Amino acid sequence: MPSTPLRRALAPGFTLLELLVTLAVLGILAAVALPAQSKVIARNQVTAAANDLFVAMQYARQESVRRNGPVQVCGSVGGLDCDGGHWQQWIVRSSAGEILRRGHIPPAVSVQTVGLFASGIQFRADGRFHQAGSRLQDGTLTVCSERAQRRQALEALGGVQLRLPPSTVGECR
Repeated sequence: MPSTPLRRALAPGFTLLELLVTLAVLGILAAVALPAQSKVIARNQVTAAANDLFVAMQYARQESVRRNGPVQVCGSVGGLDCDGGHWQQWIVRSSAGEILRRGHIPPAVSVQTVGLFASGIQFRADGRFHQAGSRLQDGTLTVCSERAQRRQALEALGGVQLRLPPSTVGECR
C-alpha cells in the first residue's frame, strides 16, 4: 500500500506554469491570425454580394422574358420600393409591383453606381435592359470593402451583356 502515494506524485499532468505558458502562446497566435482572418471574411463578403447581385440580374432577365413584360432590379432602403441609389438592399420586382426577390448587402460592404444602375435596371420583354425613362445602356455597379481593399464590378454593356469581371484590388471611391 505505501506505493499508492508515490504513483499519484508521478501521475502525468500539467502544472499551473505549463498551462499559463500554453495559454500565452495561444493568445499570441490568435492575435496574429485574427486580422488576417478578418480580411478574408471581408473579401468573401464582397465576392458574395457581387455574385448575389449578378444572379438577381440574371433572374430578372429570365423573368422578363418568361412574363413577357418588364422586370426591374433596384436598390431599396426598406426592401419594398425602389429608392434610387441606395443599394444596401435590393429588390427584383415585376411591372405590377410584385416583389419577386430581395436581398441585402453586408454593412461592411459599400455599393457605388454609375450610369444605368443609378436608379435601377429594368429588363424588357426581349431580355434587354434599360434605365426607366432613358436610353442610357451602359453602367457599372461596384461592390467594395475598405477593410479588404477589394473591388468587384458588375457591368452592363450596350443593353446586351451583363458581366462580372474578376475582382481587383483597390480602394473604394
